[in-house]
Amino acid sequence: MILPGPVYPQLPDSGVIDDYHGITVPDPFRYLEDVDDSRTAEWLTAQNALLQSERETWATKDSFGERIAELMGSGAISPPYIRGDRTFYTKRMPGQQFAVLYVRDTLDDHNAPATERVLIDPMILDPQGHTTLDSWQPSKEGDLLAYQLSEGGDEESSVYVMRVDTGEILEGPIDRCRFSPIAWLKGGSAFYYVRRIAPELLPASEQQFHRRVYLHRVGADPSTDELVFGAGMNMTNYYGVSVSRDGRWLEISASEGTEPRNDLWIADLTKSDVASPLLELVQGDVDAQTSISCGRDGRAYIFTDLNAPRGTVLVAELGQWNPRSWKTLIPEDPGAVLESVTLLDGDQLPQDQLLVVKNRHGVAEISVHKATDGELIYSVDLPGAGTIGGPVEHVDGGPICWIVYTDHTTVPSDLRI
Repeated sequence: MILPGPVYPQLPDSGVIDDYHGITVPDPFRYLEDVDDSRTAEWLTAQNALLQSERETWATKDSFGERIAELMGSGAISPPYIRGDRTFYTKRMPGQQFAVLYVRDTLDDHNAPATERVLIDPMILDPQGHTTLDSWQPSKEGDLLAYQLSEGGDEESSVYVMRVDTGEILEGPIDRCRFSPIAWLKGGSAFYYVRRIAPELLPASEQQFHRRVYLHRVGADPSTDELVFGAGMNMTNYYGVSVSRDGRWLEISASEGTEPRNDLWIADLTKSDVASPLLELVQGDVDAQTSISCGRDGRAYIFTDLNAPRGTVLVAELGQWNPRSWKTLIPEDPGAVLESVTLLDGDQLPQDQLLVVKNRHGVAEISVHKATDGELIYSVDLPGAGTIGGPVEHVDGGPICWIVYTDHTTVPSDLRI
């Protein structure tokens, strides 16, 4: 940890220009790489003096712990996730060990904003604090909720399904679902998820591997879930699975272990049975990460670092999955890493837009571009030199989305842009 210290004047250009992947950037602290430089000794002395002065306020370990608890105990709230007429979000108040999942109906019976209510509080489920809410995913209509719990810190998530209006648990636990995504079909009758093969069918050394993508029909016995994908593939594969907002396109990705690369398949669910989709390989056996977002305009927006290590956005017509037909929309930035792209579309906007998030030397940047050709419309001013989580867009489209902003002196805060 480097504590704040004295600010030195910037050195002449000849002493501070750093070649950063072909880009020259100011580096006023280059001299710190030379332990014999007098300025390095001066800087270390100043840092040590600052540390010692601060340590005088840490009278005891307990007071230090209390101060950390104070700083970390500010609480937090997640961005809202809107599904149908309901808004879902988590909130952790100061002093709470775990975040609580809430839901709020958009309007009540009198056409007024409804009050929030608790859906899942881990401390109510287990007052000992040994149960955690690992993840959750509402159906596209917002009437059902699939969520995952684990006990004792084992992260061996089990899936449950709840009726949102009554809180009734419809089914669960479905075990062996560690790190499983949940991809609801439109209508809420079923969802895709990832589950390991039953351990009794495997050697002891392989029981934490052999994941598969299954289709689960709500109300059915999990033992009858239909195998969709993964048989005969590498046993260490992790799988991602998602279904487009309109319920038409199924996307499955496979990553071998924690390798930062994936193979990618996509299927049109209107042209085959949902239990046996006709998956088309989009990307395979290449050193790249790629994902696809399906727009209401009939176009596919492709986020990839294929031949672009810092990331780029391409565009294609839906169903045109040959990469040779893709066109560049947001080109690679040689001085920044592309972190995410969010599509803002719908009738409330004069034109479809892309919200682009980049990280430039550890600092987040947000810009808004035309979805038609990638032209920059404007840049978004952030509160400071920080980082962001999200963005989270309205599932039904529109001009509003939410981010979580934080920096070295600001607790994570939800912002609407």
